[in-house]
Amino acid sequence: SLKGLDERRAALQNALNAARTRLESSADDLRRRMADLERQTAIDYRAELELRRAEVVALETLEAEQRQFQQAESDARAETTRLRERRKTLTDEGKALGDRLHRLESAGSDAATCPLCGQPLNADHLAQLVVQLNDEIEAKRAIYAENEQALGDLKEQIQANKTRLDEIEPELRRLSP
Repeated sequence: SLKGLDERRAALQNALNAARTRLESSADDLRRRMADLERQTAIDYRAELELRRAEVVALETLEAEQRQFQQAESDARAETTRLRERRKTLTDEGKALGDRLHRLESAGSDAATCPLCGQPLNADHLAQLVVQLNDEIEAKRAIYAENEQALGDLKEQIQANKTRLDEIEPELRRLSP
């Protein structure tokens, strides 16, 4: 659910901030430690330094990826909201068109005036209006179907992002000093 994703994102952000703080503290400690090692011994610290540098690079890469997925999630949520609003608008418009069509068809071909606007109406014009309204209804249905497909695609995208964020979280914890 979107709330669950928000909670997961907040937890990941908190973990990321804590990891960043610990990593910065660890980097400071490593700098001090390197200076001590250089002064006190001839021990080769290059391997440890390279390992830490690789961890820092890995952590920065994961942080960037996490931010990217969080932005994608935010964008997907906004688009989902927009599409749901569009769904409601299309539904309302479709119902209004259906009502107009029903009123025209109920009037029958012998109606002298249009039940929608009060203008004079003949059988040809009535038939033309019925065809026009049916075409508009079908167009709305096609747009509605596209809208539903887009909502489904967004749901899949959000799930894929959640899965990747779930994969990143343990790695962030592992890299946290």
